[in-house]
Amino acid sequence: MPLKKRGIETEIQGSIGVNAVGGVFLRQFRWVFREKPKSDWGIDAEVEICDQNRPTGHLLALQIKTGRSYFRRKRGGSIVLYSRNRRHLDYWFDYSLPVFILLHDPDEDVTLWQKVDPVLIRLTKRGWSLEFPISHQLSVDVAKPALLEAARNQLAHHRVGAPAIPGLRTEIEEVAVQANSIIGRHNSTSEGLLNKDEEGGPAGDWDTLDTPSGTTFMTPEDNPNIQLSSIQVPGTNLDLISRLFTDRGKTINMVSGRYHYLYPNTICPDDDFAAQVIFSAARGMARTIKYIEHPKVQLVRGSFVYIGGPMSNRSTSTLLQYRAIKNNDVKEGMERPVFPAMRLPLSFELNPRKLEKIDSKYPVWSLRRATGHGYGELLSPENGKTDLLMITRVPNTAEKKVRGEFRNTILFFSGTHGVGTAAIGLLFRNRKLLEGLDRKMRETEFWQAVFTVNSMRCGKHPFSDRDRWIPLSLSRDFIFEPVAPF
Repeated sequence: MPLKKRGIETEIQGSIGVNAVGGVFLRQFRWVFREKPKSDWGIDAEVEICDQNRPTGHLLALQIKTGRSYFRRKRGGSIVLYSRNRRHLDYWFDYSLPVFILLHDPDEDVTLWQKVDPVLIRLTKRGWSLEFPISHQLSVDVAKPALLEAARNQLAHHRVGAPAIPGLRTEIEEVAVQANSIIGRHNSTSEGLLNKDEEGGPAGDWDTLDTPSGTTFMTPEDNPNIQLSSIQVPGTNLDLISRLFTDRGKTINMVSGRYHYLYPNTICPDDDFAAQVIFSAARGMARTIKYIEHPKVQLVRGSFVYIGGPMSNRSTSTLLQYRAIKNNDVKEGMERPVFPAMRLPLSFELNPRKLEKIDSKYPVWSLRRATGHGYGELLSPENGKTDLLMITRVPNTAEKKVRGEFRNTILFFSGTHGVGTAAIGLLFRNRKLLEGLDRKMRETEFWQAVFTVNSMRCGKHPFSDRDRWIPLSLSRDFIFEPVAPF
């Protein structure tokens, strides 16, 4: 049976691209290029890096797309690749080698490269997109450093059994990360309210929520307070991180704090950083996540992530029933009712009269365990040395049960101080702690967990013009408490 003309042209076009790319690696890089069998799914070739004409065993996987049509769509100084095939995306994320996509223009004999990275992928309404800067031409001077770095990171991952991130030092008992490795400089700018997909519609799976008017929805790319590329959550940890966000609903809504009395009309710098970490993880998990910057009214339906404690996040304080102790002034402290509607094993202790003070001025905010008749043991961080990060997972009880179960959930990421909230970056990089949390989560759907920041220092912060406390490491032990059924 004769092949269709289009099928022949497609195969010829593909071979032209593979041969062109292979020629560059063989002649310019002097690396080994191996074309994959035509039946292989999603990977066209592999490259083995050579050092002084000797193979090193460091491999990279390539997907090669050939044709002038791939260069038609542009955004700024980049070519934008759109695809509706999310199965390929999942396949590449799970692939054992770093994956690079190469676009080859046979008319101009130009090849652009880009790494398949969760931080760089943008989910669109019908698929995903990836930008290829014009400067990313496949040449020794431009591409070689990035390719070598990807190969080195992959080798380090196999050696230590943990994610390899530049500047990340992984230890058996605990992970210590220097501040300049945790957070990058904040320099994002807003270019518009919504990104557009290939058909001109808004980017992302934008479900309609039953939310009162006055709530502002923004995508992470367009939020001027979020710099997506400055924090990268290890792809090898996404399987464990995703279980924190195991929701029955399609969309997760994120709300960070804008109401801390020390940061009027802006987001607390540490809440800002924590939001950035969660965005990075969400993109890697291909989850639909919406950033709600100004929730002027209480949101009801859907799954939510609230960042920041009651002092900085008004939605957190409202949902968990924290109220100002005196004259609606949170500077005087906050407290929950002795018998709140939502009974939790652990709560924040924000009453200055019950706490020690820093330099006789600022209280050391703490956690307190609940007892059968109120509140009991106090869990206090040590001023300037430790802090606490508490994660709370509860059902969205504002919704009705469906078949005896709540459809959506609420996750709170809150530190006793800002440095504790920012420690979510350390947690998402620490596979050993995530594995321990995962084992505990298998026992109950709703829970609270407390992690201890056991090392920190004061230094430059990317979202503040003043020095702030930076978390450096987490203790290997943590507290886990099931939340009683609702």
